Amino acid sequence: MYKNPDRDERLISSLEIYFRNGDSDLFLKEASGLAWTLSQKKYHLDDDSCAEIVLKLVHDVEHIMKVYQEGKYCNFPAFLTAYIKHLILNQRKKNVIRARMEIVTDEFYTDRFPRASDYDFTTDILNESDEISSMVRDALNRLDPLSSLIIKMKHRIPPNLREFRILSQRLKPLELNIKQYFRLDQEEETINRIKKRKAEDQLKKLFQSLHTSQPKDRSRWQGARQNWFHRHSTVPEEKSFRKIAYYLGMSQHKVRSSYYSTIANLKKNRWEKVGWKEAA
Repeated sequence: MYKNPDRDERLISSLEIYFRNGDSDLFLKEASGLAWTLSQKKYHLDDDSCAEIVLKLVHDVEHIMKVYQEGKYCNFPAFLTAYIKHLILNQRKKNVIRARMEIVTDEFYTDRFPRASDYDFTTDILNESDEISSMVRDALNRLDPLSSLIIKMKHRIPPNLREFRILSQRLKPLELNIKQYFRLDQEEETINRIKKRKAEDQLKKLFQSLHTSQPKDRSRWQGARQNWFHRHSTVPEEKSFRKIAYYLGMSQHKVRSSYYSTIANLKKNRWEKVGWKEAA
């Protein structure tokens, strides 16, 4: 049903171009079309899931080529189709998990704490010249140390002395000290930024190509591109709840609940102090 000799030839040509000069543009153009077709027409995934699979392809292009080369496969179109199907099955599993385990999604917590859902905490806390930033920092200092530590770990804000002590105690079961933690944190942030920048460059090339070659899908791809950039544009890079839970020896549920309830209270205090009582 999905055999396409012309596309297969273009995929093989894109493979040769990649191994000759490292240019992945043609591969991404052809592979993204194949991924979207399989995801939507055969497996009936929605546009968001299709976009996630394509973006995963963009991110994994070097890995895909390496696996194909080292595995000594002889049919690149068949290999790529199998790889894409693997991504699709993983995406379907993720969708099922999200549907069944609402408690581990941010939407669950922002529904419980609606004041937190549209609070631009990062902008407030990082703007040193803004009066609001001072209010937020003062509010953080009045929190219990563990709650404020979770906030600061999430947004990579330097902790104070009392929070250092708590973090130090929590790291002991992992046989880590404060210095080692911050070294790992810095390495994680650097790696994330490099990956993000590389993916952004690849996405720009991909969408630029698709903009002219697939006009009927232009709005769909533009939306996928904007959604991806929106999700990956936070500065500084936020630490995941999973990592915070790991370092603090807590469940993700407790970490998320603490974070969102604290953010909701900070937002309420901010509104009250600036006189926006109707917003509170």
